[in-house]
Amino acid sequence: VFPVGGGALMDVGVYPVSLAQMLLGTPSEVAALGTVGHTGVDENVGMLLHYPNGAVAITSTSLQVNTAQTATILGTEGKIEVLNPWWCPKHAVLSRAGAGQLPEPFETPFEGRGFQFEAQEVARCLRAGRTESEILSHDATLTVMKSLDALREKLGVKYPME
Repeated sequence: VFPVGGGALMDVGVYPVSLAQMLLGTPSEVAALGTVGHTGVDENVGMLLHYPNGAVAITSTSLQVNTAQTATILGTEGKIEVLNPWWCPKHAVLSRAGAGQLPEPFETPFEGRGFQFEAQEVARCLRAGRTESEILSHDATLTVMKSLDALREKLGVKYPME
């Protein structure tokens, strides 16, 4: 069976890869391990993205299981844990490096599931006669797609139109 497109990377993997790009820029190298189903598309994928400054992003995506849907951002000064679901978090925890530092919880209440921001930005651009958003440029979108394509290539997933 040949896929017509889709898979875990293109369906939900785009979001963690986009988050990594927003935080770290464009990866210089990517690696992926995963499962390709009988339909020919990726169903489970573990991803490692490496950046020119030495930073790494480790993420996963799946069509078969419900992942943790959290994000942890680690740095030399501490970490931020964004709780489930990370794309519309109601809670986050900041843990600063150093002895005796207590975790600092943050509440980030808002209505909806997070996707309303995408719809609002599209509507704003359309009303303004714009074909590109200042928030997420076409170049940024294409860069994420290049990463997804490279990850898909590592898995051996190829679409018929390619």
